[in-house]
Amino acid sequence: MLYTCLPVSFAVISLVVLAAVPFLVPKHSYTLTWELKGDDFFNEFDFWDSGNVSDPTADSTYPTAAYYMPKEAAQNQSLAYVTGQGNFRLGVDSTFTYHGLDLRPSVRITSHKTIQQGLIIIDAAHVAYALTAWPSIWLTDVSQPWPTAGEIDIYEMDAFTMPMPRKQAFYLRLAWIAMR
Repeated sequence: MLYTCLPVSFAVISLVVLAAVPFLVPKHSYTLTWELKGDDFFNEFDFWDSGNVSDPTADSTYPTAAYYMPKEAAQNQSLAYVTGQGNFRLGVDSTFTYHGLDLRPSVRITSHKTIQQGLIIIDAAHVAYALTAWPSIWLTDVSQPWPTAGEIDIYEMDAFTMPMPRKQAFYLRLAWIAMR
């Protein structure tokens, strides 16, 4: 299953999954099996609701700083919408003022689809980066609870250091071993 943890703005996201179909296509060929644009994200992903689901990534070392909004609330607060150009946008409440223990209104989505193998292309026109921001896109094994089975971080920025533009973390080797 494709998990995306997005507590920060992903201004434009397109997702394409090309799956190898070993008996139908020659070696190294791919067939488009899933393409998401604009409103597709509202139908193909579940929105986390911090009121109903606890954040499995939060612990005493990295406590959660976000309150994940359900779909309707995220849409009403313009945290999830389709732009005039037809692009899907996720974001956080940029007007939020921290008052001690408050959590920033944000969005976290989880796909309905399970991906066994293939090529994933993500076209993001803008990914926010800033101190305390933690935008990420993960793949995890859903047969076991996270983090037992590991994860493959397609894109992740560390929230506690100021990242450089386009700095990406790829933990493929460890995640691959954990998911085998």
